[in-house]
Amino acid sequence: NGLRIMGLGGSIKYNNGKNQYTQNQMKKRVKRMWFKLMRNHGFDILLTHAPAAGFHEGDDRAHKGFDIFSELIDRYHPKFFIHGHVHKDYSRNFVRQDQIGDTIVINGYERFTLEIRKNNQIKCCIIYTNVIISLKN
Repeated sequence: NGLRIMGLGGSIKYNNGKNQYTQNQMKKRVKRMWFKLMRNHGFDILLTHAPAAGFHEGDDRAHKGFDIFSELIDRYHPKFFIHGHVHKDYSRNFVRQDQIGDTIVINGYERFTLEIRKNNQIKCCIIYTNVIISLKN
């Protein structure tokens, strides 16, 4: 069993920089994972660099979210969706935590506290810009 984490790096394509994807390119990346998703019966945590479309997005093109992330949340109902990329100083409407159905959405900008115990109970750990998830007994 254990904790199932699905991770996807990259942001929406806004110039020709590295690790930038169109909506279709990100969708193809997810489609290549279909067998693992099916075999593992989904995932508990969706961990991404960019936000999901419609949640915690910035106002500019560079900080838009991916549609496929919203679709993954709707289909698999993970306990957490943790993303970065949208910083607090980018907007007055910065939201740290939100909810999509049963999924807790966390903007991991700078740091956030989260600990997941062996039996998947939540306690506390520090997530910095590069997200760290601490698993404790």
